[in-house]
Amino acid sequence: MVNSIYEQERYSICMVHAETGGSKTYYKYYRIADYDPAKDRFEIYPALVERDAISLEEVQANPDHLYNPTAAYNHDKRSSDVYLFQWRLDPNEIGRQLTISFFDDLSLGKFPKPREVIIPDGVKSEHDLRIALQEGIPFEGKSTSTLYIAYEHQDGSFLAIQLEQRDLVFKDGLMRLSNSVGNVRSTVMSAACVRLAECDIIESPHAANNYRKLYARMDDLPSEGSILLRPLSYFADDYVKWFIRDASINATKSDRRRLGEIIDLAFSRPDTLEEYLGANVDEEEVAQLRNAVKLCANQQGDAVRKYICDALLEDDSFGAECIDIATENYSDEIDELKNEIKNKQAERDELSQELDTLEDSLNSIKEETSAANDELDAKRKEILKLNEDYCKAETELQNNLALKLGLGIVSNGQAASGQGEIIYKKGLSASCRGFDGDVAEAFEENLRRLGVLSALGDSDEDRRIAVASTLAGLSATKLLLVPNNIAYELADALSIAVSGNTADRAFAPADCRDLAGITKLLPSQNEVLVLDNLIDPVNEGALLSVVANEAKGIVVLPFSSHASLALVARETLAGLFMPAVESLVSYPVARRVDRLVKSSEDLELPLVNLDDAIEGLSDLRDELSDVSMPVQSLLTSVVAMYAAEEILGDESVERVVSQYLAIACEKDISAIENIEKWTEEDTGIGIVKDRIFADAI
Repeated sequence: MVNSIYEQERYSICMVHAETGGSKTYYKYYRIADYDPAKDRFEIYPALVERDAISLEEVQANPDHLYNPTAAYNHDKRSSDVYLFQWRLDPNEIGRQLTISFFDDLSLGKFPKPREVIIPDGVKSEHDLRIALQEGIPFEGKSTSTLYIAYEHQDGSFLAIQLEQRDLVFKDGLMRLSNSVGNVRSTVMSAACVRLAECDIIESPHAANNYRKLYARMDDLPSEGSILLRPLSYFADDYVKWFIRDASINATKSDRRRLGEIIDLAFSRPDTLEEYLGANVDEEEVAQLRNAVKLCANQQGDAVRKYICDALLEDDSFGAECIDIATENYSDEIDELKNEIKNKQAERDELSQELDTLEDSLNSIKEETSAANDELDAKRKEILKLNEDYCKAETELQNNLALKLGLGIVSNGQAASGQGEIIYKKGLSASCRGFDGDVAEAFEENLRRLGVLSALGDSDEDRRIAVASTLAGLSATKLLLVPNNIAYELADALSIAVSGNTADRAFAPADCRDLAGITKLLPSQNEVLVLDNLIDPVNEGALLSVVANEAKGIVVLPFSSHASLALVARETLAGLFMPAVESLVSYPVARRVDRLVKSSEDLELPLVNLDDAIEGLSDLRDELSDVSMPVQSLLTSVVAMYAAEEILGDESVERVVSQYLAIACEKDISAIENIEKWTEEDTGIGIVKDRIFADAI
């Protein structure tokens, strides 16, 4: 019997509770309900816990809480306090559980999601519910993605509304509906009404979170109609504008009272009002809405007031009558304004003459500068061509040297430990200028001032995408792979934009084995370190140490040769990220850090919800099914793409990660061509493809 307790695989629904001890936070996952998907995939039932046990064996088999280190590590990324664990007891250590969360096994994320039940104090009707949602309902923690809010108790059941977590705002210990004054209909207006059986509401049996409740069923309940979630006065202005558009009503020139008829008609047709709201309404609240609309019509500058004015002024005779009355009543003021207009016209004529003189001078200057600009453009093109040729020659030379050196060390065993030390140089405080903009804008401006240009022509656009790609990648990992020709420029541009200091620099010997020394150099928050000579000699031991220690600051890893990069294990590359920078080159003459700028704002990287990342991972695997690469590389790319959506808005985000995917995949020309088709807007990926296979030759 004891052996069966330890061998049994079980599922439990747990609610996390954080406890602080000293400087550390500990997470306990209290068992609220148990789950047997083989019996009923959509039902959970109250958990048997220690207080309910009647024997020592039951106490051992039914602990109050479970623990899972992976779930605790990812707690801040989780959007809900409710977790599903698969677990059993450890036969070798009494009281210890062996648990699996969806952080350990993604397949657990395919099970239905539990739904929280909230029963607010003092809410006994639809009216009470609307007031509570407007003023805020007390709530601490992170709710489930779908939740029920009860508003009326009826003979062993509760009437409740079904909402999504995204429809609510959680702030200052309250949850309330979000408001959008500019676009009322973009907010949730009504919700489905469902009936909750009182016996199916599972209350937490633990003192730490006994106010939290779950519902036994995890599938959708039958709807009993819909409930309006806000007072009708909230919709007044938006409803009238919506009704006028929906009914296609136009005010005519001869019908001054048409707008009044429109408003009366809007309230006399309950079918259109209910169509707008998506819920039934009562006459008392319609009266409140009518009064609110009248107030809207009297407000200065309001859109409805504009409709009234436009409708009346379209009548020519009424407009002429208004002009006659205004002219008669304000004749003195009109004469005064006419005199003022004459004076202004005289001033205007005098200024026009001065302007003509200045324009003649300006045209002369333009002619003189046009020739100078033409000569300057020709010089710039010549410099870019020379710099591009220089970079190609330097890259080819470095690739051959690095590959031969790395392979020679591996095959002949010539690298002896202790030969050479890590060379480290602390970043310097730059006499930079203040910049009234965010870090991304300051970062981009610094790249421009450091002479970072595009080899493909559109430097402004390529720098903008490089900045977005770098910041998006930092949301996934703090370790950046950057080609050697712009690595130091990128590091300094970012470091000065964030802290006002140049990036720290470290150069490791070819066969560096001082892993502790490298770990000590890893930067702190808001610091940037350029850690050179790990990629080209393929020092994978030191590189793995850097990946494993998860620096809080930003680490830039330069490389010269794609051939050396190809020798690094793809699993190791999965912990790094390369921004979309392959099309960029630097103009060395322009490098002066005293010309750079520091942002007046702190660096804030986009946060990506882990549930969204897991869902996006599945989509990306389908889209790139013909491309072989580690799952971690795909997940890193998905996180960067979600972060890029916040930075770039509606723009395409595939180009932010395409170059990283090209170096992370199996080195096959067809695989990179598939990535190239997947991201048609990234012209830089063609450079990556050419360099990878040119270096391989």
